[in-house]
Amino acid sequence: MGRGNYLPVGGNFELVYVDFPLDLSTEKMDCWYANLLRDVSQVLPASFCEDDRWINHDGHVRFSNRLLDVAFADNEWSVAIFIVPHTYHGEQDTQLLGLAGQHMGPAYRWLVNGLLDGGYILSTRAGAWMSSPLKEKICSS
Repeated sequence: MGRGNYLPVGGNFELVYVDFPLDLSTEKMDCWYANLLRDVSQVLPASFCEDDRWINHDGHVRFSNRLLDVAFADNEWSVAIFIVPHTYHGEQDTQLLGLAGQHMGPAYRWLVNGLLDGGYILSTRAGAWMSSPLKEKICSS
């Protein structure tokens, strides 16, 4: 896929890329990924629980609540982490989509700001086949 190419299916999502450390062996990469999962779980609100299911054929939902799913996908040189409205057996609850949309922005800010605090190298999609570094925290609007 290359840097900045992964996009979840559908148009209602928030997305950030977390760069892999380039100098890690396979064994150390597994440890890095486990630390990333732990750090993401710590920056999300308490309403999120661990999850383990697949969406969109390549998105691995690792955390969810009644409104949102936080999923991970391989982006070759990075991990794409995206937030989408929660799905129930492959279907979205249309009555909750508006409320989920209102909560995606704050969840994205918590995620990005927490990962930046943790020293992760983040980037965001800047166009087709392009991404740009994300170095500053996102202020609430």
